[in-house]
Amino acid sequence: MKTSQLLVVALVGVLLFGAGLYVGKGLAPLYLGSGSGQDHFNLETFHVGLHAENFLSRGTVVTQTAGATTTVAASDFCKAATINWAPSATTASWTLPHATSVVAVVDCLPEDGDSLFPIKLRNTSATFTAVVGSGVGNVLLEPDGQNVVIDGGNFALLHVQRISSTTLEIIVDEVIDAD
Repeated sequence: MKTSQLLVVALVGVLLFGAGLYVGKGLAPLYLGSGSGQDHFNLETFHVGLHAENFLSRGTVVTQTAGATTTVAASDFCKAATINWAPSATTASWTLPHATSVVAVVDCLPEDGDSLFPIKLRNTSATFTAVVGSGVGNVLLEPDGQNVVIDGGNFALLHVQRISSTTLEIIVDEVIDAD
């Protein structure tokens, strides 16, 4: 009798131990992320590419003096989110600053590959167009089928990327008010 009781107790113990392991597996963490390795809790600094401070903290609105021509100052170009201008001629010229002037502004595109986006050029004239002109060292790019002429009342979004200390590539994309 003692042996059978001992076997029953041993069997119950094994069953409880096995059940505990099975239930314990159900309480293990469920990994739903797409991590490729161990968790990483170190502060990181990335020195190239899109700088968050340029993308998020630029909130200045600059209004340039109305006229037939104007040149955007490098400091305005680097810090402004919107640059307003009222052209006063049928086809006015809106010249962007030279690449080397932009690179010389402290904390504005300090490394090759850095970007500024978006800079919004606003043509505040209802009737006159503004032609975006390239400063020395700038390569202007446009979407297929468009041009760098900003019609009256419209905007141009600029995406600026530093290619080298003397060259900027600038995508000029005209946009209009939504319907």
